[in-house]
Amino acid sequence: FEHNKFTLQKVVDIPSKNVRNRVAGYITRLVRLEMRRRGQVRGKAF
Repeated sequence: FEHNKFTLQKVVDIPSKNVRNRVAGYITRLVRLEMRRRGQVRGKAF
């Protein structure tokens, strides 16, 4: 999540902290779902 927030801040200018965090959270969730779908997540409870 923190990495996604930082990357998002570099790529897109979103003045609202709340909106930026929501977008970063959404990206984090998509990445986790895709990793789970591919079977790349081990030992983590999501």
